[in-house]
Amino acid sequence: MKIERFTESHLKEAAKVLAQSIQRLRSINPAISAKFEQISMTHTHLQVLQQNGAIGMVAIDNGKILGFLLGETREDEYFGRSVWAKLSSHALAEGVDSVLYRQLYAAAGEQWMAQGYPNHYVEVPAADEAALWTWFGLGFGQQQVYGVLDLSAHSHCMFSNDTKVSIRRAKPGDEDILKSFAWNIAGYQTGAPVWAPTEKNEKTELEEGYAELASDEECVTWLAFEGEQAMGMQMYRPLTDADKEVMHSKNSIELAVGSTMPKARGKGVASVLTQHGLAYAREQGFEWCITDWRTTNLLSAAFWPKMGFVPVAHRLERRVDERGCMVR
Repeated sequence: MKIERFTESHLKEAAKVLAQSIQRLRSINPAISAKFEQISMTHTHLQVLQQNGAIGMVAIDNGKILGFLLGETREDEYFGRSVWAKLSSHALAEGVDSVLYRQLYAAAGEQWMAQGYPNHYVEVPAADEAALWTWFGLGFGQQQVYGVLDLSAHSHCMFSNDTKVSIRRAKPGDEDILKSFAWNIAGYQTGAPVWAPTEKNEKTELEEGYAELASDEECVTWLAFEGEQAMGMQMYRPLTDADKEVMHSKNSIELAVGSTMPKARGKGVASVLTQHGLAYAREQGFEWCITDWRTTNLLSAAFWPKMGFVPVAHRLERRVDERGCMVR
């Protein structure tokens, strides 16, 4: 077996390996996009990654690809100089032990570090326990969970509305109400055990973004009230990028924001609001609802699975000491 730099010459065979990997994944979780079972789709997808400068490696034995790992580079204030290997950016051929990821990462990571990218992120199927443990052994830890809920199996009556909560859709004029929810999530995640950093002017930018939801016709935003006081809000948006994201299946809607006032937590407000939002999504013909949460956000990590969301993938993170880049 040899490991070499992923190039255009590997696209055809790698596309087959990825399509077959997605087929196996969809047999476990049908919420995964069916389009990625098509070799023509995976070929185009990998070609775009490669043309856009993704850096990666491929393992070959007797002329056949055993597996590959591609990472997209990015740079911003929060994630720094980072490389992202999404669920559709790596795969192993059927029957290949996940331990191969060790060698692929060692080779690809060497390239990432040499170019000054010490922060590494990889998405791994939740159902692939062996692969998860392989990545854990490489120094990665869980950061984010991507969950999905089957709306066809969703029960409208999981929780009774005995909290006297009224729910209505947000509308123009609700800007100040929506702004009041803007800091709930980010503010909570600055504390233990998330300790997430915040950026300069982040609160102002969040408030502006939340206010815009009042007149955003591309999404559906719900507000929950106790009397005249707003206690919870959720924003849902239809997914239109199913051709690009493997976890975005056709007829899917994303629960993109869910925020509850601190004094309303634990009173059932979020549960009733979620049931309302999911019921509406189902009535509109959506088949799947997706959301994601930080694993160290103890409220989210307990709440969303209770609502019926099942993990599809985990985003793992490894931040290598930046001095490791300097010695190259």
